Amino acid sequence: MQRLLLRLAEQGYAVETVRAVLAAFPEPRSESETSQAVFGIRPARVGLLEPLTSRELEILTLLQEHLSNKEIAYRLGLAPTTVKRHTVNLYGKLGVNKRWDAVLKAEALGILRRP
Repeated sequence: MQRLLLRLAEQGYAVETVRAVLAAFPEPRSESETSQAVFGIRPARVGLLEPLTSRELEILTLLQEHLSNKEIAYRLGLAPTTVKRHTVNLYGKLGVNKRWDAVLKAEALGILRRP
């Protein structure tokens, strides 16, 4: 199933949805290199006491694009307050206090690929 989803993403079909579904799978097997190539992220457990949720990973990826909470909320179909709650949880898991610090830490841990 993971391979099929990765193929869809490689072809550009519903990449955000595929990313969310793949995040629900246990640790990727041999597909990890492909998933890193497609999504620019590694499993959310790298160097963290508590893993990032799939939604936190989505938000982290959008933070990397310098989007505001309102812009992220619009893209994901969420309320801005929900995005704020996810970012606060994300900051706690990464041990940071600012959105750009979260992005830099995630890049340093290999959770996100540098653009």
